[in-house]
Amino acid sequence: MHSSPTISLLIPVFNGEKYIIEFCEHLKNQELKFDEVIFYNDGSTDNSLSLLKKSGYKYFSSAFNKGVGFARNVLARASNSNYIHFHDVDDKFDKSFIYEINKAITGTKADVIFGNSDWVDENSKKVVIEWRYNQAKLAEDPTNYFLSNPLGIINTVYNKNAFLNINGFNERLHCWEDADIHIRLAIAGNTFAHINCTIAISIRHNKGLSNDQIWCWDCRLNFLETYIRDYNKYLNMSVVESEIKKVQNVFIKSGNFYKLQKILSLKKVYQLHIRTEKIYALYLLNKLIPSKLLLILIKRIKI
Repeated sequence: MHSSPTISLLIPVFNGEKYIIEFCEHLKNQELKFDEVIFYNDGSTDNSLSLLKKSGYKYFSSAFNKGVGFARNVLARASNSNYIHFHDVDDKFDKSFIYEINKAITGTKADVIFGNSDWVDENSKKVVIEWRYNQAKLAEDPTNYFLSNPLGIINTVYNKNAFLNINGFNERLHCWEDADIHIRLAIAGNTFAHINCTIAISIRHNKGLSNDQIWCWDCRLNFLETYIRDYNKYLNMSVVESEIKKVQNVFIKSGNFYKLQKILSLKKVYQLHIRTEKIYALYLLNKLIPSKLLLILIKRIKI
């Protein structure tokens, strides 16, 4: 006889004093409660640790910031439930979150359960992106599906053993680590079940294409290279090439033309079937023309 699933809520916090009290209040509005809630203070320099001490919830704390991947892995190992869920302290749940997850776990026994999520602008409160998924297409090829349809963590619950068996999050890179883990879980043969309703909301603090976001796209490109190098036999290379082109377009749109050199290098090293005449020309022009001026020029002539 199977015991009822238990779910731990795991929340890393770095300088989250603005959100901790509201997040704890938000937890009280859930129709069902998590079996365990654990925070991890990841070297915050604000008042986060003091607020966590007053929250009444279990917490761990580090004097040094080691990154969200490290923090989540510590939390996963410390949890006592058979399923684990990671959430960001500035994001929200639908009040039916645990009910929907429990129903899916009981009905499917899948290793990974996930629902839909919405990205909501912090200021306007409008939905800016609706993340929707297709169970039928996922079932055909989970690895390549998640490569082209990145899945975040706030709408996802993991079997703890399945998570630990792949050594959790990649701690070397601090962006796109959430999308990466689903690809590695798929490669490892884990099973996935999709709940076709919105169970989580990500609050977006919109700053446009900031330096931090460009840095994240650098991480994305590094992950894509890792997949080509280490997981080639599991991948549809046309999907990988399409994802590289998305990174390329971000670099061009943001005026980071010098970063196109990495894409040119990837094509050469891994013999990728991507057209690079345009980006090679932009890369060379950027040696002669400042990035801001070159960006204005390509917008005017619609390159």
